[in-house]
Amino acid sequence: MNRTVKLEVITPSKMFYKGEVELVVVTTPDGEEGFMANHSWAVKLVDIGPLRIREPGAGETREAFVSGGYIDVKENILVYVDAAEWVEDIDYEKQERQKEETSEYLKGIKDVESLSPEERIEYDRIEKKHRRAVERMRLVRKHERQGRIVR
Repeated sequence: MNRTVKLEVITPSKMFYKGEVELVVVTTPDGEEGFMANHSWAVKLVDIGPLRIREPGAGETREAFVSGGYIDVKENILVYVDAAEWVEDIDYEKQERQKEETSEYLKGIKDVESLSPEERIEYDRIEKKHRRAVERMRLVRKHERQGRIVR
C-alpha cells in the first residue's frame, strides 16, 4: 500500500506546490481535515487557514497560509485556492496594517442586516480581508513561538 500521494496546490497565478506527501491537512468549514494516500474520494471546501503537509521522511509538517477554495481527493490530491504562501514569506507588518484598516471599517458597521446589497458585498469583502490578515498573523506568531522563524 502506498504511503505517499501526489499533491498539487494551485492558485490562479501559479502552481504553489507539487510533490509527493504523506499527509495534507486543510481547514474546512467544519474544522481541520487530514488526507493521506488511499483516502476515500472526497471534495471539500477549503476555508481561510493553514495548509500543512508532511513530505516523505520529514519529521515535521510544512505549513502555508491558504485562502478559500476546495480540495479534490482521488488517486491524487488537488487543492485549488485563491491564495497560498509559506508562513516564512508572510509580511507580518503588512498584515498588521491590513488588520487595523479593516478593523476600523468593521467597527463602523452597527447593523449588517440593514446594509444594501452593494454595501453587503463590500462588507463581506473587507471582512474576508480582515480574516486573512488575522490568520496570517496568527500563523507567524505560532511559528515564532516554536522557533521556526524569526521576524
